[in-house]
Amino acid sequence: MEMFEKAVRNKLRFTHKGIISYEDLYDLTLTALDSIYKNTNAELKRQSEDSLLGTKSKDTEMLELKIEIIKHVVATKQAENSERLNASKRAKDKQEILDLIDEKNKEALRSKSLQELTEMANKL
Repeated sequence: MEMFEKAVRNKLRFTHKGIISYEDLYDLTLTALDSIYKNTNAELKRQSEDSLLGTKSKDTEMLELKIEIIKHVVATKQAENSERLNASKRAKDKQEILDLIDEKNKEALRSKSLQELTEMANKL
């Protein structure tokens, strides 16, 4: 079963300024997600330390699922941030190129003779 399907079926909730669902994780900052991760990971470590049995409890499984979901959301948000930065850089680079093209066109026009410029103006 996919991790998000498990989250829905188990009504998985996270603690962050109250109780939130996994969908709300996408609205949080990376710092807030890191805080949730640290708290969840600490809780998982506390639960796994006290067990004399080698079996996983349902709580342990749900904590591991929470950690995997948080990791997924963080990776997704980091990829989106990186893509946004790349898109912004590409747009800036494209604008610089377009500005240079405009300058070259103006230089080409400036190098034409008065007669050539007059003919071009009359054609417009």
